[in-house]
Amino acid sequence: MTMKKLVWVVAMVWVAAVLFGAEAKKEATSASKASSKASSVLDSFYKPGTFAINVGFDLLALAWGGFGAYPGIEFTFSQYAIDNKVPLDFGVAVQGYYYTFQYVYFTYSWSYNYLGVGLFGTAHFGPKNSMADVPDFLKHLDFYAGVGIFLQNYWVAFSDPTTQSYYDQYVKPNAKTAWLGFASIGGVTYFFTDSFGIRFDGTYYGYGGTTISAVFKF
Repeated sequence: MTMKKLVWVVAMVWVAAVLFGAEAKKEATSASKASSKASSVLDSFYKPGTFAINVGFDLLALAWGGFGAYPGIEFTFSQYAIDNKVPLDFGVAVQGYYYTFQYVYFTYSWSYNYLGVGLFGTAHFGPKNSMADVPDFLKHLDFYAGVGIFLQNYWVAFSDPTTQSYYDQYVKPNAKTAWLGFASIGGVTYFFTDSFGIRFDGTYYGYGGTTISAVFKF
């Protein structure tokens, strides 16, 4: 798959996420009005209407001499309150990623590179001020999980021009360089303020990762 096609599909995924979030928000609002148990939204870090941006880096990749960057956005559209006390918030997230890992053999090196995007449905549990009987430390935490799909482009780069030319001409045309697959994310965020936190999470995009991210809420 060429980069132009990848960009086109990423744009389509983005539009689908926005439309899905808008429709889900509409349905959640209708359901809330119709429910006899409807109540005001509990105070949580990802209550409905929350928009968040995160920028993360792969700790596992850095530990092994590689590099991984994970920028993303998320919108929360619904909340379900268990017994009107325990808030569970639901949203959609789009997360891009670039991951590279390099092998070096004397003066010769080659790297494996992944560029892609994931589309997720997410769920959050962050009691914040909605549950008075929890320790203060837990009131700063938000636990979350997300499942979805990823679209990924993959390529190999060689330091030797001759090897690179051979790969591009004979190997790459017959290799699987782009694919769709199952993706998952999940972890915990510690919020220092209502709008800023640090997140530790695990990711899976056909390969596993452990990331640390800065989270900004609006």
